[in-house]
Amino acid sequence: MITAQLENGNIYKAKSYKKLVKALADELEQSKIEYMAGVARRCEIWDGSVLKYDCPKTFVEELVRVGVIVRLFGSE
Repeated sequence: MITAQLENGNIYKAKSYKKLVKALADELEQSKIEYMAGVARRCEIWDGSVLKYDCPKTFVEELVRVGVIVRLFGSE
């Protein structure tokens, strides 16, 4: 089980990175692809951060790197 705490305090739990991104995307009623692209775009606009990802796992790792996810623990 993977647990992620976002900078706003929200906590998400999922059995895989794919499901974690799906849970995040569902909050905004978006697909995983739409969500990842939108977050990447907003990060770049907000502070110039460029997210480099090719799958849900690297996307989550990038969210940790830029501080969107403040705590991440557990594994698939």
